[in-house]
Amino acid sequence: MQSNSKEDFSDRGWYLEPLSGFLDLMTQNWEADRQAYWEDKGGPEGVKNGKVAFEKIKMLSDGLFESSQNIGDDTYLVGVAKDIGAIACMFEEKDMLVQYLAEQLELHLVSGFLPRIENGAIKLISLFRVLSYLESFTLNKSVLDFLRLVIRNYVWGFDTECVILCRSAMEMAIRERISDEMCEKHLGNRRGQYTLVDRIAVAGKENLLSDKEVKVAHSIRERGNTALHKDPGVTKDIIGTIKMTTVLIGTMTRDL
Repeated sequence: MQSNSKEDFSDRGWYLEPLSGFLDLMTQNWEADRQAYWEDKGGPEGVKNGKVAFEKIKMLSDGLFESSQNIGDDTYLVGVAKDIGAIACMFEEKDMLVQYLAEQLELHLVSGFLPRIENGAIKLISLFRVLSYLESFTLNKSVLDFLRLVIRNYVWGFDTECVILCRSAMEMAIRERISDEMCEKHLGNRRGQYTLVDRIAVAGKENLLSDKEVKVAHSIRERGNTALHKDPGVTKDIIGTIKMTTVLIGTMTRDL
């Protein structure tokens, strides 16, 4: 692995490279330079054992981001902690090991997020029409906060979370518009205990949602429920869910 990104790009020029490729090379060069630093600080044996500790922590961190059979296993977690504790004595001090492991995890996380930068830019472009549509309405702060979270999760590729938050944003908008008094009028007195299903039905009865829009609201609700309670891996047509949600929120906030 060669250091000095300037020389690596000198033939074609830095700015002819895709940004993600340039950042990747910079990361590789930084990693190589830091490797020499750590060998000087902890010695080759210390770095070797530090890498063993990193691989164990990496497995643990991957389990937090991806499905893992081991992540809920207490014996596995205890084993990782004991192994890392044993390796710590190979470094001059524990703080040094923590710094080394933190750097290695930074590199690991960067490698996973670099591809998301390019995809995120394309996703933002795909949201321009949605965002311009929302400018036509005055949104409650709570609804707007949920929509911001929807957009962030979509851009960074957290599709399951995005679908769950679409449901939350829609529910907040419907709760803001469909009061307990409206629900009591159509469904009787339940002491304020009205579900999202109830409020969607009342929105239809109050002619705030058409029959088609009521079906759309239930579709968003069901997608969110499936992602949250049944199968987080089953997420499809994310941009379609976002568009349906924003249009429905626009409908619920019109004339306010």
